[in-house]
Amino acid sequence: MNGHDDRALLFFDIDGTLVWRDVEAAKRGENVPRFDKLSPSPAVYDAFERLHERGHLTCICTGRSFCQIQQSPLDLEPNGWIVEAGSYVSFGDKVLRDVRINVDLLFATVSELSRLGIDAEFESNESLLGFYPTLDAPRFPDFPVAHTVESFMSRAEGLSLAKFCVHDSSNTDVSALLAFARGRYKACDLSHDVMEFSLLGCNKGSAIQLVFDYLGRGQRQSFAFGDSENDLPMADVVDRFVALGNALEQVKQRASIITLPVWDDGVPVALETLGLI
Repeated sequence: MNGHDDRALLFFDIDGTLVWRDVEAAKRGENVPRFDKLSPSPAVYDAFERLHERGHLTCICTGRSFCQIQQSPLDLEPNGWIVEAGSYVSFGDKVLRDVRINVDLLFATVSELSRLGIDAEFESNESLLGFYPTLDAPRFPDFPVAHTVESFMSRAEGLSLAKFCVHDSSNTDVSALLAFARGRYKACDLSHDVMEFSLLGCNKGSAIQLVFDYLGRGQRQSFAFGDSENDLPMADVVDRFVALGNALEQVKQRASIITLPVWDDGVPVALETLGLI
């Protein structure tokens, strides 16, 4: 491939972009699938098939780790994967980046969470590992949980942890956590009261640049689709950035195009508007 490759190269966030979970309905106690059990709509599957028929290249670009990606996104058969908000990047069979939290930083982070009494879910491609110093019930009961720093560090051995998320961030001492994170992590608002903390330099924009470099092409004919704050680095590097109608306001402000919300198939609609399918 070369810098004049005319095939489009497209990057898609998952949550709030390709799939949607009615968080308000879940809060009301309605039976809503867990976010990692959601599937794209038939229109999204059809759009990916049509993109590939036309020779365009697709990448999933998500904050999720592989352990949180069920079969349905895999069935989209993307050409590349950017997961863990950019800590892990692959295209075809080639791994382009795989960056993890080192032991010293991990210990310091868990110690600070313990001091502040903040629960968090740490993520690796192999497994989640919950840290719950409050002793609350885990949000993801399928995965292991620790309640003390010592037990967490013991359970973390053998896991390649890349990032962590804090839920119910409005009810926690986030200001103190953000002060600790400064110079160590990049904090992003994922909406729905969730904050994501990823390693500095490991974001979706720098991950996309690795794909460009690997393919030997520039940003021409590149598109990215997203809805939350961790999608903003994509807007810095692609030709055109598309925000879903349900996106955070600061994300819409950076978009070239604002399409319909995810629940109205905003991605397939935008692809048709762009003339890509």
